[in-house]
Amino acid sequence: MKGFTASSSACAGLILTIASMASPIEGALAGSPHRGPSPGVVIRRPGAHSFKEISAAVARETPGRILRIRELRRGGRQLYMVRVLRSDGKRRDVLLDAVTLAPVDK
Repeated sequence: MKGFTASSSACAGLILTIASMASPIEGALAGSPHRGPSPGVVIRRPGAHSFKEISAAVARETPGRILRIRELRRGGRQLYMVRVLRSDGKRRDVLLDAVTLAPVDK
């Protein structure tokens, strides 16, 4: 079996030193103003709405039970296609804009 040389143990020491410094560096970077929005600021990407928000927007358009929600892209816009089972037993697809949750005509 091959033993450690002076250079390999020096490398191991360097690696351990760097690893022990990583968490203080991460902590310092977390407080940096260039690391994203400040706490409490909500930035939504299209399609990042909760089920509750989507179901409220759909209920204003067509009351019923939500069967499925799909994200899709049409004409450069991101949309939700929500399939709803109405109280009369018929299904209806409702299109919502994924940013504003406003109804979109088909």
